[in-house]
Amino acid sequence: MTELRKLERGDDWGHVYFAYEGEANSESGFGNASRRLAINAGDKLKIRWPNGATQTRKIVMRQFHTTVSDMGHSYPVSYELPGIEQNVRGVITWLPLDAVEVEAGIATVGRR
Repeated sequence: MTELRKLERGDDWGHVYFAYEGEANSESGFGNASRRLAINAGDKLKIRWPNGATQTRKIVMRQFHTTVSDMGHSYPVSYELPGIEQNVRGVITWLPLDAVEVEAGIATVGRR
């Protein structure tokens, strides 16, 4: 049986990413994007919904934009988050992966 784990969001200077719960930050407590899970558009992952049902779903990326300020300067930042699309009463809705549990064993970008 496949182990499924919760995700958490990390933030490395405005670049938001998903990591397994408890693994988003470095040992010093700061966000570290090298801990980001290597999940790409089109990948298929086993997920578990909050009601306990499991499925294999295709990953869809969604782009986000924000601004990071540091010492009086502002910088635009763009990043993508992986999620799934779900038909909710005829409306296709994108859900981020931290809304569900995902299979364990996905490599991080820093440890391929």
